[in-house]
Amino acid sequence: MHMHKNRIRVSGLFAVLLLAVFTPCSRSTATASDWDACASDLDDVRSASDDAADAAREAQEAQDDLESKRSDLSSCSGDCESERSEYDDAKSELEDKVSNLKSDLSDLDSRIRSASDSCHYEMGSSTAAVAHPASSK
Repeated sequence: MHMHKNRIRVSGLFAVLLLAVFTPCSRSTATASDWDACASDLDDVRSASDDAADAAREAQEAQDDLESKRSDLSSCSGDCESERSEYDDAKSELEDKVSNLKSDLSDLDSRIRSASDSCHYEMGSSTAAVAHPASSK
């Protein structure tokens, strides 16, 4: 009977030790999960930033093309229907590219806000302070 009580004490002590050892791991696992979300959201920011940068380059190319077509149209003498059409097409193309850029910038802004939330850190312009008034530095 004495040995049975010792086994219970040892088993109880072992259970307490296991609980003490694994409790901090559970908390750090929860924290790791939060940082995984932060890292994932920051990867999304990087991807959205790359998309917006590509869209900005495309808008610049369309702007350059429009300037070239504007020059062709202004130097045209006589029947300028072809030059006018090319200019109008280039203008429309630029408007489309700028619209795509604005959409990509909006997506980037949304991704930055998500990363701010998941990383518990204010990011971006002065509007971030408005979006995260309860955050402390």
